[in-house]
Amino acid sequence: MPGPPQNNMTTEELYGSLSAALNATGRHMLFSLCEWGRDGVNDWGHTVGQMYRTQMDHLPLWHYPPQAAGEGYGQGTRDIIEYMAHLDPSKYAQQYGWMDPDFLMTLMLEDYPLAHYDNHTTMTFQQSKSEFSFWALWASPLVMATDPRSMSDAKRSIVLNAEVGQWWGRGSDHTESELQRAQSVSRRPPPPENPLRCALWFALPVHCAGHRG
Repeated sequence: MPGPPQNNMTTEELYGSLSAALNATGRHMLFSLCEWGRDGVNDWGHTVGQMYRTQMDHLPLWHYPPQAAGEGYGQGTRDIIEYMAHLDPSKYAQQYGWMDPDFLMTLMLEDYPLAHYDNHTTMTFQQSKSEFSFWALWASPLVMATDPRSMSDAKRSIVLNAEVGQWWGRGSDHTESELQRAQSVSRRPPPPENPLRCALWFALPVHCAGHRG
């Protein structure tokens, strides 16, 4: 929701008003919030919608410096992984209140140099596998603007990986506390001379994969 709060309402109140209006229709809808991680949305987003953006826009690159509005360390996949570790999904994991790091960019324009992005290349096959796996590990929405009928064999092997799919959405009896334990994360601080070099440990037992009701 771009721009400053209106009518003396906070961002949370504005989204809450729209959520109430959607609920008043009596129709089942998925309400996706896009506040780019600002205004404390990680704390209240799950109370008004089913998914909410956690950071700035994602680009189909492994690493890219922050050039867009919103929170985060950058716009590449590696940057989002680092920032999600900083947030610690175990603090916010909710059924029907999912942290959304933005669209998946799995093998988008694979290895194609993009001058617009300062000659950064798009993600390799291995980097795209990491991207898809981390989104699943966080029980985040797996949103792609891809026609499945025209996917390459390489992309299909990633997005239809049954084992990763089990992490993401198998079962419907997981409690909120199970989801929070499932998405636990620990981080070893990076050395001062290389702030992007660190070690991350995410834990997600398969039987505690995120429910997608």
